[in-house]
Amino acid sequence: MLDRRGPSWIRTALLLGALLAFAMQTPAPWGLLWLTVPVAVAASLLVAWRFGAWGVVVPIALFVAALAREGPASLWVWWIPVAGLSGAWMGLREEGSGPSAGERAWMLLPLLILAAGLPWATRYGDFVGHVDRELKAGDTQLVSF
Repeated sequence: MLDRRGPSWIRTALLLGALLAFAMQTPAPWGLLWLTVPVAVAASLLVAWRFGAWGVVVPIALFVAALAREGPASLWVWWIPVAGLSGAWMGLREEGSGPSAGERAWMLLPLLILAAGLPWATRYGDFVGHVDRELKAGDTQLVSF
């Protein structure tokens, strides 16, 4: 059958544009997550789907690279390998008949655990205060502009 949804490059360009716009609106370094998390999920999913259990190497490599670059104290760094782990899980489950909707929901468990545990991190209060100050400064600049 012929696919009548239109060119996929237009959808891809719109998605990348939206992610880039969100990344530019979010204070650094958290803005990078708008771009790196989808890339980590997609790369992990594709490698795990193609190479099976060897696809778990991608989240591990992302974890090592992120920790080497920023260290374990940076809260934003933990989202990249955890998202990669979710992508690898999705890729591994695509083998065979594919997962049901309920099984796909469980694949987000690593991200949900990280999100639930984030407020107990030692630097979370400092981070929230910093983001609040950045947002207020941005609002002040926008109004005075």
